[in-house]
Amino acid sequence: MVRRSIFIAQIEDINELKRTEQVNQQLMERITLANEAGGIGIWEWELKPNIFSWDKRMFELYEIPPHIKPNWQVWYECVLPEDRQHARKSDS
Repeated sequence: MVRRSIFIAQIEDINELKRTEQVNQQLMERITLANEAGGIGIWEWELKPNIFSWDKRMFELYEIPPHIKPNWQVWYECVLPEDRQHARKSDS
């Protein structure tokens, strides 16, 4: 009985994918640098599940310890008293 070895190979050109990844990485580095230079914080608010996401700079700007989970109430308490009525209107 003769034993045969069978190999299956898939070859795919991933040069374009790697180039795109490199461009994306460079763009992210530029955005990060611009945000840091400008002292900009980044946040997201997903309305349906009501989830807030803050980057490190947002915690620094609002002087909130990073172990605190951001939510609408945490943010609202950081709003200047004279701006709170406007913040309430925009929430409804």
